[in-house]
Amino acid sequence: MSKITTRIGRVKTLYKDHLWQGRLIVATLITVLVLLIVRVSLPYTIIYSAVYWLEQQGITAQIEDITINISKGTFSVHGASGIQNETRVFNIGKVSVDWEWTPLKDKNIHITDVVLEDFILNAAQYMDAIEIAGILIKDDGTVEQQSTQEDDPVAWGAALNQIDFKDLRFCFQQFDSPFDEANQENNLLDYCAKIGQLSWQGDFSLGTADSSSQSPELQLAVDGTLEFKQVQLFNNRLEGALINIGDTSLSDIKINGINDIKLDSINIAELSLLQQSGHSRHTHAVEFSDLDISDISVSDLDTVTINAIELTKPVISMGRDETGKFKYEQWLLQQKQAASTTAQQSADQPGETTAFNINLGDIKIIEPEICYEQQASSSSNKSLALDYCLNLASSEWDGDLAITTPVDTKPLSLNLHGNLVLSSFSTTNNLLKRDLLNFDNLAIKNIAVNSLDDLAFARLNLDNAAGLELTSTEDKYTMTVSGLDVSAFSYRNNTLSIDMAAINDLGLEITQNKDGSLDFEQWKFTTDEQQATAQAEAAAGSSKPDAEPLRIKIGEFRLDTTRPVEFADLSVTPNMLVGLEEIHLIIKQLDSEKPEQKSP
Repeated sequence: MSKITTRIGRVKTLYKDHLWQGRLIVATLITVLVLLIVRVSLPYTIIYSAVYWLEQQGITAQIEDITINISKGTFSVHGASGIQNETRVFNIGKVSVDWEWTPLKDKNIHITDVVLEDFILNAAQYMDAIEIAGILIKDDGTVEQQSTQEDDPVAWGAALNQIDFKDLRFCFQQFDSPFDEANQENNLLDYCAKIGQLSWQGDFSLGTADSSSQSPELQLAVDGTLEFKQVQLFNNRLEGALINIGDTSLSDIKINGINDIKLDSINIAELSLLQQSGHSRHTHAVEFSDLDISDISVSDLDTVTINAIELTKPVISMGRDETGKFKYEQWLLQQKQAASTTAQQSADQPGETTAFNINLGDIKIIEPEICYEQQASSSSNKSLALDYCLNLASSEWDGDLAITTPVDTKPLSLNLHGNLVLSSFSTTNNLLKRDLLNFDNLAIKNIAVNSLDDLAFARLNLDNAAGLELTSTEDKYTMTVSGLDVSAFSYRNNTLSIDMAAINDLGLEITQNKDGSLDFEQWKFTTDEQQATAQAEAAAGSSKPDAEPLRIKIGEFRLDTTRPVEFADLSVTPNMLVGLEEIHLIIKQLDSEKPEQKSP
C-alpha cells in the first residue's frame, strides 16, 4: 500500500512540476478513453437502434456485426437481413466503405474502396406510396418547399478509386392502384435484376478542376476500367428473361468533362434479349456470342465515333402467331398502360431536337443468322405459314459510315465510303427444306453513298449464285449464275447508270406441272386474297399522277453461258421440252430515253 501511495505522490509532484505537459497527457488519455468507449459501444448502439426501428415498421431484422475504425476511416456491416410477412425484403452479406480524412479540409470526399456482397432489395411503387425494403413511404400529396438558404458558392467534390460488388439482386413491382387495393390483377410490372459481379478500378472524381478555385462549376474526370459479369433482368409475370449479359468490360475509360468521353474498347461475351419471343429454333429474339468495339469517343454529347466493330454469331429471330402478332409484343403489353400517361404528356409538349452524329469505321460480322417464322392465319386464306432463315459465313465492311439523325424538317443523312464483302450467303425455307437464294461470295468495291439519291460503286462481283431450289434431295435450282460482274454503277438525279454488266454461265430450269402450275410457284409468299388486295391497291394508285420515270443507261451488257436454259411442259401430251445449250449476247449503249437507238 505504501508503494502505491509513494507512486501516486510522485505522479502528483511530476504533474505540478510540468503542468502543461501533464494537462496534455491527461487530455490525451481522456480522448483515447472516449474513443475506446465509442468504438466498443457505438456498433452495438447502432445495431440495437436499427433493429428496434425496423421492428416498429413490421420487419424482423438482424445484424451480425458493425465495425467502425474512425482513425483509419473504415465502416462495415456484416450479416444484415430483414423479413416481413415471411418474405425477405432485404439482405446484406457485407458492405464496407473506406475513406480518407485529409481531403475533407479541401471540401473533397475521397472514398478509396466500396464493397457490397450478397445484397437483396425489394421495392414496389403504388399510386399513393413507395415501398422500399419493406418500409412504406406514403405520398400525402404535399410538395416540399424549396429552401431559400443560399448554397455554398464552392461545391463539394467527390472521388472514388475502387468498387467491388458481388451477388446483387433487386426486385421491383409497379401497381396501378393504391397500396391498400394492390393485387396481381393490377400489377403492371414485376421484374428482378441480378448482377453476379461489378467492379471498378481507377480514378473517378467529381469536383472543381482546381481545389483552390472559388468557381462552383464541377468537373467530371474518369480514368479506369469497369467490369461486370452475369447480369440478368427477369420478368416474373412472363417467366422469361428480358436481357442476359455475360462477362463485360469497358477498358481504359477516360472522361474529361461530359463533352469529352473516350473508351479503348468494349467487350461483351454472350448477350441475349427477349426470351421466348422469336423463332422456335431460338430461345431469344436477339443474341450473340461476342461483341468487340474499339476506339470509342463521344464529343459534345452529340457525336459518337467508333473505329471498329466485330460481332460474332449474332441472331435476330422473329415470330408471329396465327393472329399476326409478333411474339415480342408480349413484352410491351405490361408497360403500355403504365406508359400511356407519360407518352401523352410527351406528345403534348413539343421538344427541341438536335442532330446526332454517328461515325463508324470497319465492321465485321461473323456467322450471323436472321430467322422469321409466321404461323398460318386462323382465318382461312388470310396468310400462309412461313419459316425462313438467312445465314452468312461473314460480312466485312472496310471503310467509313456516317449517320446524322433528322433535325427539324431535315431528312436523315447517310454517308458510306468503303468496300463490302459477303461470304457463303444462304436463305432457307425451313418448311420446304430448300434454299431460296444462296451464293459463295459478293464483293462490292469503292462504295460511295452521299445520300439516298446519290449512290455509286466501282465494281460488283457475285460468284456462284443459285435461286429457287427445286427439290430437297437434289442440288437443282430454277436459276443458277456462275458469275455476275457490274462496273461503274451510279444512281443520281433519277438516273441509273452502269458502264458494264456481264453474266457468266446462266442456267434456267422451268417446269409447268400437269395441273398447269409452275414449279417455282411453291415459293409464293402471299395468298390469293392478299394478291387480290395488292392488285386493287395498285389499280387505285394508278389514277394518281405518274412520277418522273427512272432513266436507265447501260454502256455494255454481256451474257455468255454454256449451261442449259430449259422449259418443260408436263401439262401436254406428249410432254414438251424446249431449251438452249449456249447463249452469247452483247448489247451496247442501252438508254431508256432513246428506245429507237440502234446498238453498234
